[in-house]
Amino acid sequence: MNFPFILRPDQLNALQQLIENDHLIYIAATGSGKSVVFQKYISDHPKIRAVLISPLNALSRQQAERFSHLGIKVFYQSFPEKNEYGVWILSPETIQGKTQDQLRYWSPDFLVVDEAHCIWEWGNRFRPAYRRTLDLVKLPSIKKSLWCSATLTRIVQQDLELQLASLKKNKVKKTGNFELPKQLELQSEKISPEIRLSWLRNKLGLYANESGIVFCNTRAAAVHLHKYLQCWGLKSFFYHAGLSIEEKLNLELQLRKQKDSSSPVVVVATSAFGMGMDYSFFKFCILFKSKTQFVKEINYGEIRFILLLVTRKNFLMTVF
Repeated sequence: MNFPFILRPDQLNALQQLIENDHLIYIAATGSGKSVVFQKYISDHPKIRAVLISPLNALSRQQAERFSHLGIKVFYQSFPEKNEYGVWILSPETIQGKTQDQLRYWSPDFLVVDEAHCIWEWGNRFRPAYRRTLDLVKLPSIKKSLWCSATLTRIVQQDLELQLASLKKNKVKKTGNFELPKQLELQSEKISPEIRLSWLRNKLGLYANESGIVFCNTRAAAVHLHKYLQCWGLKSFFYHAGLSIEEKLNLELQLRKQKDSSSPVVVVATSAFGMGMDYSFFKFCILFKSKTQFVKEINYGEIRFILLLVTRKNFLMTVF
């Protein structure tokens, strides 16, 4: 089938760099369509054996659905056979034991690491299995790799470039920058803890006809805030890592239906939801954290990011 997306100049440049180099570090803003680049590359190479490392199960399921719609065979909860082509989607925790043996047997030739910054941010303490991701590129069959992120710091970029350059296949290229958009607008407003909920209710009232996400820093806060939204008459779901797989799948199903719905919805979630997820009907995002004293509202294109920043001794700036 024909590829359904028209690539923008920055995506076309990244695709060309991927074609011309052994390893590409691709840095671009959240929502800029980094996944479209590797989807296009894989779509153009029907006899490819690609491994995609993804940080979240929800994101993996969404990627699997996208590849299936493109007519690309996906291995998500099954092992590929030696003579099969397609995309094998794995989490870092599964790269061991029988899966590791199967990887060598299958001989993948293309490695994609989505949200690559997680290797450094999560690999030391939170999810140590992430450090094993770097070993995959050493597989003899890997001819090309792509490392995608919106927040790969300069120090981490240098570390990754050095590790890739140390391989025999050392043609390494970096494209994109870890920068805030120049058109970013910041507005700050002091807010006391006792009016946080009324402030949120008023703000959501301004977006009454739009869908969005409210992020909380704990599971309990997500559940409690979801109940407040329901009391306010707002259609709402909550999402956190403690939900069962059935509950998570049900929410993802509801969100897939939401894109064709005229009824707005607010998802209240922890950081277990959101990274890399592609829901174009979301028009605002609020980071709602405890002990908040300052509010910042960011306008970037059609999407508004409202940051409620935690303050202790110093003003704390949240960047994403």
